[in-house]
Amino acid sequence: MGAKDFRYLFAGRLPGEYFEHMLNHCRVLLLFGFPLFCHAEDLLLSNPVFSGEMLSVSAVKGQESQGFSLMLKNVSGKELELDAVVTGKDARWFEIVPEAMLIGSGENAVMKVSLNPEKGKGRYSAVLEIGGQSVPLEGIALEAFEGKNEPPLAEIADALGLKIDVGGTELHMSTEEDRLGDSLALSHFRGIAGKMIRVTPVARFSPTGDLPFGIISEGGKTEKWLDLADSNEFPDNHQCLFPEMKSGKGYIEKAAPDGMFSFYSEGHKFVSSTDPAFPSKAKIKHKARVYEVKEFQGRPLTDAFLLGFEEAQNGDYQDCVFLVENVSPVTP
Repeated sequence: MGAKDFRYLFAGRLPGEYFEHMLNHCRVLLLFGFPLFCHAEDLLLSNPVFSGEMLSVSAVKGQESQGFSLMLKNVSGKELELDAVVTGKDARWFEIVPEAMLIGSGENAVMKVSLNPEKGKGRYSAVLEIGGQSVPLEGIALEAFEGKNEPPLAEIADALGLKIDVGGTELHMSTEEDRLGDSLALSHFRGIAGKMIRVTPVARFSPTGDLPFGIISEGGKTEKWLDLADSNEFPDNHQCLFPEMKSGKGYIEKAAPDGMFSFYSEGHKFVSSTDPAFPSKAKIKHKARVYEVKEFQGRPLTDAFLLGFEEAQNGDYQDCVFLVENVSPVTP
């Protein structure tokens, strides 16, 4: 089981931090059949990996997908019986397993949320109703792996609740313009005193294979921070939202290095960096795009940036996409 199996996207918590979100007004039925309203402390949602006000999933038609699993913990002194219902325009295309559950006192239950992409390529939206809570579901479906089947960066940003203009709605964008939409002409960053740098992989639509990511120090030395895993380790991991790392974790935290640094990813053709001046075999000017993130999945953020990397030359900038927190930009 990978980190994604414990990624629960619920309101008002910081990415990667543990949280306890008590559900208010959750309707339960005891085994005796009497409808009751449980107190806030009766049902606990815990998540060591990720959080937000929506749950985002992806799937490729005809392929196994990872989905997301929600863990519910009964911290009351009685058994709780819960029913999950999906509503909204695309409700029929989201699958919940199981749809009903009986959770003994002090016990946990796991509910998996998946997207059925049979409607075809594009965006899907619905709402998960459980325990008196309404959780928006956002999905992206692909007709097949790779190439023209992949979603554009704009579609990915929308499914993740990112309120940014990535520079276009088409799959391919300019690789020569210094700025696209809300992108920033930034290449280097610094850490913030007293804070760990947090990196969360939020999307990957690239060829198969492991995909390293890290930083480049002022002297040009690269330091690998993580490897995105291949799809032979996790289903559809090279074509999905929230791809797994080889470590099985959903995010990393690193101490801020001394001085300024840029970020890089190493694709199957060349190294892509946020610094256009970093030596590369690439024949394009901009191998990455940087966007400031003020809101992610409905939550306000500060000192956060979205990094989108290009590992070929078509300018889709979604070969691998990362949310980086607790860094400050070094302005030109």
